[in-house]
Amino acid sequence: MIKKLLTVGVLFVVFFNGESKSQEKASDADSAQYWWGKGYVSAVKGDYEAAIVDYNKSIQLYGLKGEVYYDRGNARAELKNYAGAIEDYTNALKYLIDDPDKLKTYYVRGMAKIETLDLNGAIEDLTEVVKLSPNHEEAFYYRATAKDKLKDYRGAIEDFTKVIEINPQSSRAYKLRGIEKIRLRDKQGGCSDLSMASELGDTKVASVMEKLCGSSN
Repeated sequence: MIKKLLTVGVLFVVFFNGESKSQEKASDADSAQYWWGKGYVSAVKGDYEAAIVDYNKSIQLYGLKGEVYYDRGNARAELKNYAGAIEDYTNALKYLIDDPDKLKTYYVRGMAKIETLDLNGAIEDLTEVVKLSPNHEEAFYYRATAKDKLKDYRGAIEDFTKVIEINPQSSRAYKLRGIEKIRLRDKQGGCSDLSMASELGDTKVASVMEKLCGSSN
């Protein structure tokens, strides 16, 4: 998921066209771009440790680059260093100006916070995402799961309902909303949602229905 959010278009000419541009003669900004591009290539290849080394060099040379912090955060997240990723995303947000860049950074930071069980922090970040993008299905979905873990079942139902409004084919949202409804003693509504999840192709919901509704039909 995070891998798909790697910055696109940072393939710099100095790295890809074979030019042997001297780093001694290059300005700090040029050198920073070189290491940023090199780090990006390492990340695409799946060598996240090497990418982090390159991003470190870029930040040291030209620290006011939100995009570099963002990319290094992604590399750290791939290595399951979520605390380090959150730190980088926080630094990135200090420098990013455009809403699309802020949106994706709030999103990945929210996801990293879920991994560290900072559920309230995750909800805050995902709320920023839906402010910037009111139809962001994934943000509503994962905000709902965070609310569920905090036992805010009504809040989770509201978010799963929003997911269904955005994507009526979301079997996972129907399934989890159904479970939340049953927790709140709305068995009829919950079982109806579970049945819809089954109709939409969830092959594992039958066992849940049998347990919670007394039937897989």
